[in-house]
Amino acid sequence: MLIDDVNLIVTPDKSTAVAALRSGDLDILPYLPPGEAAELMNEPGFQVVAEPHGGMITLLMQTTDPVLSSPKMRMAIAKALDVSQIVEAATHGMGVPNASLVSTASAYHDGVQDKQIAYAPQEVAALLDAAGYGGEEIVIQTNRRNPINENVAVIAQAMLQASGINARIEVLEWATQLDRFRNGKFQLSAFNYSNRDDPALAYSAIIGSKDERGSVIWDNPEAVELLKKALQTPDGEDRQAVFDQLHELFLTDVPMLMLSNGLDVSVAAEHVTGYRTWNGFTRLWGVGVTE
Repeated sequence: MLIDDVNLIVTPDKSTAVAALRSGDLDILPYLPPGEAAELMNEPGFQVVAEPHGGMITLLMQTTDPVLSSPKMRMAIAKALDVSQIVEAATHGMGVPNASLVSTASAYHDGVQDKQIAYAPQEVAALLDAAGYGGEEIVIQTNRRNPINENVAVIAQAMLQASGINARIEVLEWATQLDRFRNGKFQLSAFNYSNRDDPALAYSAIIGSKDERGSVIWDNPEAVELLKKALQTPDGEDRQAVFDQLHELFLTDVPMLMLSNGLDVSVAAEHVTGYRTWNGFTRLWGVGVTE
């Protein structure tokens, strides 16, 4: 046995929990926002554990919007954004960019899933001309409940404006943003999806008919058929091929931007050994202490 007792202490207030960690009253503090965890990275006596899970950090696009209905316009937005820089800043260096709905931890994340739309601001002007963009305002919805969402919106706005796209941020209460998401009432939205272990479940969250479900992001008959096939195909090479086809089509249609997987951040005292998270959950198997 590595330890004799485990005490689970509920501390709703994050500031109180961080103070308890600093004082030694807590050994592990799970589910800490990256910004708060980053403050502890430079303090002696702590170790930060940050691992991605099957959640999705995204910038949604409303493909029925008059301005964003053009694939060239959506591609212009994609090429105007340096995703690596956005993820680096938004997650305080803890996140890993991922352009695929297949999470980086999934067995189905192969070389095809590593393909992405390259950051190419020099190509944006021509794409905007081809899309017939006339400087119309594009609103990015976000919230302050999740600091990552707000950071994504702020950085994306700056990059879009630098490429000649008239972007404005609208900060909403989380409940309002969620309601607008469910009803498809947005142009761009900095939005997170919860953990989905199976890539088919991740695709199920965004694929479908907008007429039947307001929260559908990708309304493409070919994608719908591929998703049905993924849901009916057993694990193996055939299922891998379906996910590869979905990703290639996703990069062509650009119904949204997948930026990174969700991030589970915890801080542990330096005397704790073997602590990690798994797929968004605290894992205490094999955890011990050196004192």
